[in-house]
Amino acid sequence: MSEITLRKKKNADAQAAFRARRANYIATLEETVTSLEAVVVQLQDSCREARAEASELRQENHYSV
Repeated sequence: MSEITLRKKKNADAQAAFRARRANYIATLEETVTSLEAVVVQLQDSCREARAEASELRQENHYSV
């Protein structure tokens, strides 16, 4: 193998490895985004429930005075 051919093969191998690492990194980021979106939904539900409970307690407190 000539030096140029060897260099081209090394470059192609390095590019393929980089693309694989990048694809893996992107897949990991997408999983993280999906997970965090689910957490956001859960927190929004909890917040909504807490606000409703606080409102009910204010109403009860207002009427008991």
